[in-house]
Amino acid sequence: MAEPLPEDPANPPVVVVVTTAEDTTVVVRGDVDATIAGRLAEQLAVELELGPHVLLIDLREVTFCSSDGISTLVRAHEAARAAAVPYAIVTGRLAVLRPLRMLGLARVLQVHHDLADAKAWLGIVSRLRS
Repeated sequence: MAEPLPEDPANPPVVVVVTTAEDTTVVVRGDVDATIAGRLAEQLAVELELGPHVLLIDLREVTFCSSDGISTLVRAHEAARAAAVPYAIVTGRLAVLRPLRMLGLARVLQVHHDLADAKAWLGIVSRLRS
C-alpha cells in the first residue's frame, strides 16, 4: 500500500458547517482524501441525524478528491435519500467533477456549479416534498 502524501500546510483540509433556518451547508476546503474522508463522513452523518430541511455539500474549494472522498459523497447521498433530506453538491472544480463524470455519478448526484442555483433547486424539491 502506498504511503499517503504529506498534508500540504499551505492548503490544509477543512470541514465547516453553516446552518440556517433554510439549509445546512457543509463546506469543504483542500484535499479530500483518506485523511479527511472519515471526518467528513462523520460530520455528514451528524448533520443528517439533525434532520435539516436540505443538505448542501460545498466543494468549490476542493483541490483534490480521492476515491475515498467520492465514496463519502455517494454514501451521504444514499443516507440523505433514506432520511428524505434533499441533498446537493456544489462545485465547479475539475478535481471533483472529473471523477464524478468518469464514474457516471454526475447523473446520479445533484451537482450544481453555483451555490445560489443549488439552494434554489433544493428549495423547490423541499417544497414539493412538504
